[in-house]
Amino acid sequence: MNKAINNFLVTPLILTFLSFGCNSPSGENDASNNQDTIKVGANGITNQPAESEDLLLLSLMNTELQKAMVGLVREKTTSQPVKNLSTVLEEHNQNIQTKIQEMFKAVEVTPPASLSVAQQSTLDSLRTLSGSSFDEAFVDVASDNSEEHLQVMRDLATKAENPIIRGLAEESVDLLQEQIAAIDSVQRSSM
Repeated sequence: MNKAINNFLVTPLILTFLSFGCNSPSGENDASNNQDTIKVGANGITNQPAESEDLLLLSLMNTELQKAMVGLVREKTTSQPVKNLSTVLEEHNQNIQTKIQEMFKAVEVTPPASLSVAQQSTLDSLRTLSGSSFDEAFVDVASDNSEEHLQVMRDLATKAENPIIRGLAEESVDLLQEQIAAIDSVQRSSM
């Protein structure tokens, strides 16, 4: 799948999550609470820009998308390198998703539990493909998704005031770098 089509699939996902946030523990989601710095405290994310909520949400949704994509690999591919990659993605995403859940607990926010419309669209597009077209599209989406997720975790590792979030994000950066290396290896060897 070429980058133009890939961007068509992934960009709506990014825009969807940058356009909404989750509610604070008190149920408030008031734009007047936004400030120029991230405020992560014992009582949750408060007086923060939407960006901080979006980083946590986007991170969680990136893992949800890859988890769903791994399920498609089981149904659609015969490529051993792609199957092996999906195993790596599954293991890393389980680890990262646990860390993300801990981040949400640290800020006392309940994350959403479903895929976005854009994510569902990406999955639906992947479902229409088969053979090497599916394999190439899967690897391209996984690559873009992992690169974006790496940047999100780097941002959390440097911008979050909560040391729990910073530490968990730093651990996730290492896992995502390994994941990206595995994706790059598949792209170089078989695509």
